[in-house]
Amino acid sequence: MLKKQCCSLLTTNYKIMKRFKFTIVALIISAVILLYSYLTKDNNQKGSKPIVISKTEISTNAAPIPGIELKNAENIAAVETIEPLEPKDISEVEENIPDLSKNISLKDILNSLKSDKEEEVLNALELLAHRGDESATVQQALASLLESTKSTEVKSEIFNLIFMFDSKRRMIDAINKMLNDEDEDIRDSAMDNLVEIETKKMIDYLIEALDNKYSDVRENALMNLEMITDQKFEKPEEWKNWWAANRAKFKFE
Repeated sequence: MLKKQCCSLLTTNYKIMKRFKFTIVALIISAVILLYSYLTKDNNQKGSKPIVISKTEISTNAAPIPGIELKNAENIAAVETIEPLEPKDISEVEENIPDLSKNISLKDILNSLKSDKEEEVLNALELLAHRGDESATVQQALASLLESTKSTEVKSEIFNLIFMFDSKRRMIDAINKMLNDEDEDIRDSAMDNLVEIETKKMIDYLIEALDNKYSDVRENALMNLEMITDQKFEKPEEWKNWWAANRAKFKFE
């Protein structure tokens, strides 16, 4: 069959060449093209195999591609049936995760607060945050740590922890001392925590803070005094005189 096609093509090209004076190149090119096309088609029919790819190499949402088969089709179908977790499902899972902090005794956690290693102290503070313990024992330990530590990060974490406490009256003295800290962020955190302690002692400390060496502390103390007492004085001495006359009968609204 191939020989007949070649001979026919050669004869035709020869006549054309003779009539129109084409060069012999046209004859050779035509024969080569025909031979190559025939051989290529024959090999593709005999040796073609489907291409196998994995799930990660093709999107199952794409249209089917002829000659391509997905590997482990059953497993892929199973994966496709899995629905993503909704936020409510995630919250249910989180609620069922055991609180490991309760498996560690409070005594061990408080002992870790005395460690010289900052990382161990920070881990202990995190455990206390998970426990939600606001007992007198915990507050005393935190107050002691707040006054003794030189780590700004530890101080910051203590303030983050106690900010959520319902009551922190036992820590008021230690918090007030932080108004003199070298770090402005620590002073701000101390002020934020101090004004949440609704006791007359808090107002005592705010009036003292009007003479603080740091301007930011003086300004915040004045602002909070005006908001808490609904009074307005310009000089620290005026505040002291008013407080001396009204301390006994003053009530928080």
